[in-house]
Amino acid sequence: MAFGTPASPPGQEGGAPDGIVAFRGGRSATSAGVVNAGTLSAIALSHEEGIRLENTGIAVERFVALAAEYCDFIERLDELTGRAFVQTSVRLLPALYIAALELPHIEPGSSNLIEDAKSGADDYRTIYGRISDKLGALTLYWEVFDPYEEDAPVCGSIADDLADIYGDLKGALKVYQQGSESDRKDAVWHWRFNFHFHWGEHLVDALRALHRAQASRPLGEEIESVD
Repeated sequence: MAFGTPASPPGQEGGAPDGIVAFRGGRSATSAGVVNAGTLSAIALSHEEGIRLENTGIAVERFVALAAEYCDFIERLDELTGRAFVQTSVRLLPALYIAALELPHIEPGSSNLIEDAKSGADDYRTIYGRISDKLGALTLYWEVFDPYEEDAPVCGSIADDLADIYGDLKGALKVYQQGSESDRKDAVWHWRFNFHFHWGEHLVDALRALHRAQASRPLGEEIESVD
């Protein structure tokens, strides 16, 4: 017997049987008295899964709160000056972007409510017109469509960008706040998918133009002119 190794009880020479936790001091216990190694591993995994689900819930709730704040901001834009509108936009858009990156990958449910709840063409035209009126000459900007391709610049519109973001957020927000668990899964899936393929593009395009608008003196003066 090696020095420092506790003696095995009679009939258990060679160590504890599989599935039994052996303790220092020469004691051993069966599964009736202690949790075996397999169960300990399962408990640890269950704890990690609980933490992951908790973090998932926090990420979704954070995004929901920001989506609601953005939609409320757009709906109440007439109450703001042009400068306040730009400054609020450059604060909200990066926060939305970061929150969208944290949205979990969730399989969609079977609901069709999101398509039914989406803002219609009339809503888009109304919001587009109100933002255009608020920003005046600052509404249009130049950009390249694909930053990895050498190409001529194209004309973008902050009003179009922000109205499209609103449309992608608002319909799913209604469903998330009023629907079933399956509906809420649909909403999260919708936000995440369209972030990567639609409204996320509009967000980063608008943010660059808005940053320029609030950071440079000439454009800043132009903001004041539309108030």
